[in-house]
Amino acid sequence: MTEMNINKPLFPNLEGETAKKGLNRKTLGQAVGLSPNQMSNRWNGEVEFTLDEVIKIAEVLENSVEYLFQRSK
Repeated sequence: MTEMNINKPLFPNLEGETAKKGLNRKTLGQAVGLSPNQMSNRWNGEVEFTLDEVIKIAEVLENSVEYLFQRSK
């Protein structure tokens, strides 16, 4: 089992671009049809984003899927 560093965001580019757009997890989740709880679970890596969710997020944030979903190392 690998340990996650709780001090680093799982998807730092996603977090940064969300903030640049003036959004937060809740508003981004609403924009793609997720409840705050669903978005939190995905944001924290407890549940994986679906392909449709990833595409919608990239559209909302006007950025590439590859960039937004690069994982922290």
